[in-house]
Amino acid sequence: MKKMLRSSFSVMMMTALLCNFVVFAQTANQSLVSSPDYLVDTGAQSTISPYGATRPGTVYDVSKNGAYKFSGVCGNGGPVYTEYLIVGKYTYNVSVTNDSSSPGALTYRIYNFSSNDELVTSGTVAPGKTESFTVGGLSQTSKIYIKFTSLGSGLTSLSGSIG
Repeated sequence: MKKMLRSSFSVMMMTALLCNFVVFAQTANQSLVSSPDYLVDTGAQSTISPYGATRPGTVYDVSKNGAYKFSGVCGNGGPVYTEYLIVGKYTYNVSVTNDSSSPGALTYRIYNFSSNDELVTSGTVAPGKTESFTVGGLSQTSKIYIKFTSLGSGLTSLSGSIG
């Protein structure tokens, strides 16, 4: 009888341990999903790197595919990057809009990946405003990307294009 009781107890303990593990994994995944530092895709030709953790690695040719459009949210101290290294032109028309109405400016920095991440230009966009400008002096094969950072304490919505 004691042997059967010990065996039953062992099975119940193993089941309890396995159930706790599954609950722990679900709780951890929920916290990852709720993180707000990401940008969303606005179409097949526009993507921003989720969570902005790394610089882009894939090339997008605007001379073949048209303007690269982006839209999304950044904030909480972490930068976000365009998903692609942009190529295909000597001069680009860039538009960046800070779609937020709350205080907190949005900064952008355009880097030339082909020249050891040389800073090409940078600026700040006030809430509710749009900055449109031209970036030139590049070769058609120069790979550029944009880094966005929110200067406010909350989240900053942004949108724009480069083409």
